[in-house]
Amino acid sequence: MAGLVKHTLFPLNKAIVTLPAGSRPANREVFAVSSNNGVGRVDVLPTGEVLLVKGSGTTGWVSLSNVVFRPSTTAFTAVVFSSGWTNYGGYAPLGSTVDTNGFVFLRGLARPGTAATICTLPAIHRPTKQRLFIAACSLGACRVDVLPTGAVTLTSRTPGTTNWPSWVSLSGISFDPSPDTAMKRGLEEGEVADLPSMVL
Repeated sequence: MAGLVKHTLFPLNKAIVTLPAGSRPANREVFAVSSNNGVGRVDVLPTGEVLLVKGSGTTGWVSLSNVVFRPSTTAFTAVVFSSGWTNYGGYAPLGSTVDTNGFVFLRGLARPGTAATICTLPAIHRPTKQRLFIAACSLGACRVDVLPTGAVTLTSRTPGTTNWPSWVSLSGISFDPSPDTAMKRGLEEGEVADLPSMVL
């Protein structure tokens, strides 16, 4: 999806728009979005409804540009969970897929385990360089890294502390596995590639 939605009053948990059939996910998916210079939450339902669940402020705007998902007809490969992480239930299960252009897409809502590594992706869905992403979580937004080993890690939080979330969404995470092809198009959001490392 793309575009900026402007409000005079945020209609929380009500549909912003309804997507046409064929452009809807198989299960409810949760996304972190930019909202009034903060972070909001948008959910997309199998019915096509796009819900603003959380906004930053009572008036202003929400960007839908981070709402990226594959339609319900897409086949996903299940991930291998780590350290007690599981599917949350009632939402899209964790999985990964690759489209005809070679882009990898992740999805799903996870219930945390006892360590930072959430899961491991299949070999064909792994990047050649580390990638950094913002992800929706119960605390608002979290940093999720995808490593060349296939490990998907919750980097910005500490297990067993008050800043450990009760859920994390991988929906909205997508990337070109090869930084070489990505560099030809211009650096994609969330890529580390050969740039200096950064701390969030």
